[in-house]
Amino acid sequence: MRSVGAGCVFMGAGRRITRSCIGGPVFVIGVLLVLLSVSVPVRSALLDDSAVSGLAIQGKKIPWSKLLQHKSGDLFVPFSSLADVSGLIVLQDYQGRVYRLKYKKHVVLLSPNVFAFNVDGTGVSLSNAPRIIEEELYIPIKPIARALGLKVSPYQELAAQVEDFPGSAVLDTPPIGKTGSATTDELITPKPSQGKEVEPAETPVFEEMPAVADDPFGAASGFGGDDDDEYDSVDDDFGFEDEEALVRVSLYSEMGSQDYDTEEVLNRNNRMMFNRFRFYNRGFLTIKSSFGETASGFLQLEGLYIPVDFYLNSFKNGSTGLLSQDISTRESEVSIKALYIDQVTRYFTLRLGKQFLKWGSSTFFTPLDVINYEQDPLRPIEEAEGNPFIHLTFPFAANFSVELLGIVLPDDTNEKTESVGRMPIVPKISLSMGNVSLFAFSKLQQDNGPIHGFDLNCVFPVGEYSDLTLYTQALLKPQTTDRVRFVYDSGADVYKPMPMDASSYRSWLGGLRFQHTFTELDWLEGLNFAVEYYYDNENWEKEDYQNYLKYLEQEETRFAEVFGTYNIFANENQFRNSTRYLFGNLTFQSIFKEDFRAGMSLVLNVDDSSYLMIPDISYSFSNNNATTGLKANIFRGDDDNEFGSLPLEHQVFYYLSYTY
Repeated sequence: MRSVGAGCVFMGAGRRITRSCIGGPVFVIGVLLVLLSVSVPVRSALLDDSAVSGLAIQGKKIPWSKLLQHKSGDLFVPFSSLADVSGLIVLQDYQGRVYRLKYKKHVVLLSPNVFAFNVDGTGVSLSNAPRIIEEELYIPIKPIARALGLKVSPYQELAAQVEDFPGSAVLDTPPIGKTGSATTDELITPKPSQGKEVEPAETPVFEEMPAVADDPFGAASGFGGDDDDEYDSVDDDFGFEDEEALVRVSLYSEMGSQDYDTEEVLNRNNRMMFNRFRFYNRGFLTIKSSFGETASGFLQLEGLYIPVDFYLNSFKNGSTGLLSQDISTRESEVSIKALYIDQVTRYFTLRLGKQFLKWGSSTFFTPLDVINYEQDPLRPIEEAEGNPFIHLTFPFAANFSVELLGIVLPDDTNEKTESVGRMPIVPKISLSMGNVSLFAFSKLQQDNGPIHGFDLNCVFPVGEYSDLTLYTQALLKPQTTDRVRFVYDSGADVYKPMPMDASSYRSWLGGLRFQHTFTELDWLEGLNFAVEYYYDNENWEKEDYQNYLKYLEQEETRFAEVFGTYNIFANENQFRNSTRYLFGNLTFQSIFKEDFRAGMSLVLNVDDSSYLMIPDISYSFSNNNATTGLKANIFRGDDDNEFGSLPLEHQVFYYLSYTY
C-alpha cells in the first residue's frame, strides 16, 4: 500500500457517527435518471473464410465475432464472456467500477480507462486500457491471461479437439507504438488469424504502476476524493496468496506551525490554549492473508504518537468541558484501524468488519456519505475513521450490481446497535452504461425516516491524451435535524438557539475533473484540474453564522459550556456554515522534475466570500515508496465571515511518509 501524507486540519476533530437508524420494510431507491449512452457503435469487418474460428480460453470458445482488435493488434475480449471459463471467478467489485478475476491463487483487478491493473497486490502497466463499448467492458486478453496463468489457443470449429499450449499464453501481436487513450474507432472486429500460432508465454515480469495511474485528487493531495469514481476501501490493496500473508508498514510524520488570533470571540485571550507547534506521528501495520480459495482477511493497526499538538485533547474530542478537563496535548495510542474478512463466491461477495469505504465520486465535499464516521477533508484520507458494517454485493452482470450494507454503530453517542432489527440498512443499486455510471441508494432508519440519494458519473476521453469526468450527486433527507440556528429575540434583546425547521432537507453537488498528459513537454508531464459546487439547505446561512458569533459574545461568561455544545470545529460541523461552497484545485504532475508535484486548492464560502487557500508541493522517491512535502492552510475573510472569524491566520506543515 502506498501511504502518502498531506494536508492539515484547521481545527480539532470531533467524531460524527451516523444517527441511529433503520426503516420500514419498503425498499425505496432514490431518484431515477435518464441515462445518456455515450458509447459509439464499433466498426465491424466481415469475417473471411479461415480454418481458425476464434480463441479458446481454458477450453471456453470465444468466436472472432465477439472479439475486438486495437489498431496496434491487441485483442480485446468481452468481460461477460469470461464468466463461463472453467475455474475462473468473475465479479464486478463493490463500487461498480472495479472488475475482479480470480483463477486458482491469482487475483486480477482492473478498471475502465485505467492503463494499469493489479495482480496479487502488484501494479502492472497496460499499453491499452480496458474500455466500455456498447455497455460491455472489453479487456486486453494478452496481459490478463499472462497474469492469471490461463491457457489461450486458437480453435478450429471442425477440429476434433482444441490444442492447448502449456502455461499462460501470449497472443502474437505487433509492437505497441504509444500508450495514449484508445478511441472507440481504434477497436474493430478482427479478421481470423489465418492459422496464426499462439506462442507460450515466458514467466511474466511485473513492473511498477505508472504515475498516470495515481490519484491526482485523492490521498496524494490530502483530499478524500477519487480520480475516477469510487473504487473500494482506502485500506484495500487487493490480491492474496493462498498460504502467504502480506505484511506492510507505513510511517507518516508531520511538523506544523500555526499563527492564531487572540482578538476574535472564538479565541479571546487564547482561551482555547492553542499551541504554535505540532509534531504528529502515525504508523500503520497492515496484514493481509487468504483463507483457502475464496476467503481473505485484512487487519490494520494504527499507532499514534503526538508529543505536542496545536489543540487540547478535550478540544479535539468535542468535550463540553473544554477548558476544565484535559489540558494536555500529548497523545499516544494503538488502535484497530480496519479489520474485516472477505468471502468471494461466483454469485456474491461478503465483507464483515470495520473499514473506511469511499462513498461517492466527489472530490472534496462528501454530502452523500451516510455510512462512515465523518472524514475531515483537510486531512489525509488514511486518517478517516471507518464504521463497522456488513456489506453484501451481488454482481448480476458486468455492468449491474446490487449491494446491501448494515451499519453497526449508527449514532453519535457511539452506542452499539441493540439488535439486528434496529440496524440501519442501506440498499444500493449500481449501473454502468458505456462511460456513464450511476448508483442510487436508500438509508432505511427506524427513528428519522429514510434518506435517499444518487451519484452519477460520466467519463469522456477528450482527444488522445485527456480525460474529462463530470459528476453530480443529490441527497434527500428526512424532515428532522439536530442542528439549531441562532435568532434574535427583540423583546428580550438576546440571541437564542432555536431548532431548525424546514419541510425537507436536501443537498446536491456537481463537479468536474480534467486530466491531461503532455507528450511533447520535457518539464511537465500532466495537469489535473477539478471544480466542485456544493449546496445544502441544512447548513447555516450567512446571517445564522453571524448570529452564532454574537451569541458567543453574549455568553462570554459561560463560553466553555456553550462552545462545547455548539462546537463549529467538530467534524460534523466543518464546512456547514454556508449553504453554498465552491472548491477548486489545480495540480501539475512531474513539473520540472519527475515525481515532483505542485498544486493549489481553494475553498470559497459563496454566501460571505471568505475563503481558504491550500498550496501544496510534494516529491516522491525511493521507487514511490516515500513522499515528502510542504503544505499550508491560509484563512482569509472579514471578521464576521466564516474563514475570517476563525482564530487562525495560517498553518504550515512539512510531512514525510514511507512504506515498506
